[in-house]
Amino acid sequence: MDILKFSLCIFLFVTHLGETYGSEGSDINDAENQIVVKNDARDVHIPCSINTEGQPQSDLGLYLCPTMAQCRSDRDRFIIARIEKRTVFNYDPEEYKLTLNGTLIVRKISSKYDGMVVWCIGQIRYQGVRENTTLIQIARERPKIRITSPQPFLVVEGMNLHLDCEAIGFPSPRVIWFRLPGMQMLQNRTNDEATSLERRNITKDDEGVYICTAKNPLGNDSYEVQVTVIDFPSSTVSTPTSTTRRIIMDKHESREDDAYKVITFALLLLLVLATVGSVVLIWRSATCGRSSRGNNSHKVPIPVNV
Repeated sequence: MDILKFSLCIFLFVTHLGETYGSEGSDINDAENQIVVKNDARDVHIPCSINTEGQPQSDLGLYLCPTMAQCRSDRDRFIIARIEKRTVFNYDPEEYKLTLNGTLIVRKISSKYDGMVVWCIGQIRYQGVRENTTLIQIARERPKIRITSPQPFLVVEGMNLHLDCEAIGFPSPRVIWFRLPGMQMLQNRTNDEATSLERRNITKDDEGVYICTAKNPLGNDSYEVQVTVIDFPSSTVSTPTSTTRRIIMDKHESREDDAYKVITFALLLLLVLATVGSVVLIWRSATCGRSSRGNNSHKVPIPVNV
């Protein structure tokens, strides 16, 4: 008898566990609506589809929960917006926006919203409180590399190498950088991190083919970049020698001498012109004086009658 009671207790305990964990696991399928969106950082519009039966809707509360179980147990913790007396209150306007007609705008959708539940609760005239839930799902897609470095890629020896490789897809792809020959792994990161490849003080030994590979459970994508290291001769970047400095100084002094000669010649020319002008003025004055005296000596006196 005791064995039967003990077995019954074990059965009821296991059944309770199955109901508890099974209900939490099935929360994902309990949503009334479902929206599937791409992981493309665009705004997503989610309407609050409450059946008002033609009656006006007054107040509205909007919640965004990680799971439906968390909404059921502690919904007020996840409120993001509300409408009260036709006034909208957005608690995090940089992330979400609720319009007056009850549409939620999620700004820049990303993988973090996958599996989240939008729960709206509205007060309907003559109908009381009504609810509606919408499950957000991010569309599963194979990786695709969309931002790449130019091909081929040239870099000066001693400089830093920066290669871009941004991949889209969901679940978030893992980006792996390899280098040929030998398929040497250089970097292994998920696409939620910075996946660009950085190498400092590049030398000729770093020259070769670099491969960016993006993988997730649905597939993979890859891109190759041929990196060529340019080695400038040291003489082209060396400091000027003493001979070079002497030549530069001689050229500078020669330019100064030329400028001095030009200024001297101009001053002499001005002096000559001033002298010639003075001589001409003196000569013209003397000529005019002699002419006036000559005219006075040839005048004939007019006889006067007595």
